[in-house]
Amino acid sequence: MPIDLPIIVLTHEFAPTKGGIATFTEEMAIAGCQLGNQIEVWAPSCQTCDDSRFPFNVRRLDLRGSQDISCQYRMATECYRERKRLSESIVYITDPGPILALRPLVFANLFQPEKLAITLHGSEINTFSSNPLTRASIKPVLLLANRISVPSEFTSNLLAEKFPIAAKKTVITHGALRSDFQNPASFTSERRKRCRILTVGRLHPRKGQDRLIAAIGQLPENLKSNLELG
Repeated sequence: MPIDLPIIVLTHEFAPTKGGIATFTEEMAIAGCQLGNQIEVWAPSCQTCDDSRFPFNVRRLDLRGSQDISCQYRMATECYRERKRLSESIVYITDPGPILALRPLVFANLFQPEKLAITLHGSEINTFSSNPLTRASIKPVLLLANRISVPSEFTSNLLAEKFPIAAKKTVITHGALRSDFQNPASFTSERRKRCRILTVGRLHPRKGQDRLIAAIGQLPENLKSNLELG
């Protein structure tokens, strides 16, 4: 059943970026549209993007898509200009950038959406809590949120440890396949007998693929010979 209010998604990571948050944001917006909701995504600028392919409206803002002060300022400025519209909408934040950007507006009571939902992915929780000043400035944004989603029980526990105020409003939202996922060709009987390990994170030091490879390297030869890493 569709929601009566429009949903405005705030993100600093979106197509053509290929990272996990950009993909997650796109898929959540698509899912919202399929449920009959009115979705609009506020995303970084892109001169060459064909946003007509999306089933939702994309509003390109004058920001690069990083989390630096410049991008935070431009996102905050746009939210201030559109504060009346946001006050009549559900606002959904899918990455750390807008959370950082909205801190001064929340502090000054200049950002008051009808409802606020936030998704936290993991590493930003440690980043937000590592510095006392950042921790103090993030807390009011989390207090304002009606719901906070996380991808795992581990992340839920981490959030409750670092920001106890978020514990009662946290829900676990597991990942899923892309909506355009194609089934692979049928495997040969030989490949079916092998143990296949799949890692879906992008290649980045903090994703830990190097640790996985090192761990596999320490297995007995008879086990390694039957493994396939993808």
